[in-house]
Amino acid sequence: MKILFIVNLIAFIINIGLYIIEPVLGLFAQIGLGLLQILSALRMSLETNKINKKAQKNLVRYWLSIFIWVLLGLIVCILFDSVLAFKIMIIICPMSIAFYFVTITYLTQLK
Repeated sequence: MKILFIVNLIAFIINIGLYIIEPVLGLFAQIGLGLLQILSALRMSLETNKINKKAQKNLVRYWLSIFIWVLLGLIVCILFDSVLAFKIMIIICPMSIAFYFVTITYLTQLK
């Protein structure tokens, strides 16, 4: 699990750096970060015997936050035509969820 944490942390830091250098590159890198984290979360979900109960609860919260983000994204796209709402749903929410997942991977490797 330590390698999982390191890989996710490096990908997250690179993504933040790309947002600072060129926001469009950050957006594209965010797609890769999202795929990496979803695959990592699937792996962790399948190997629940290797993580403690607190980390399992955090992982459930992670999946719940993704579900809520997708649902809210659909609602915002349908009901609102706002640039600010779009930026929040495309940039701020996913990066917040990504930070939470990096935190989860950190907590799982502490055992």
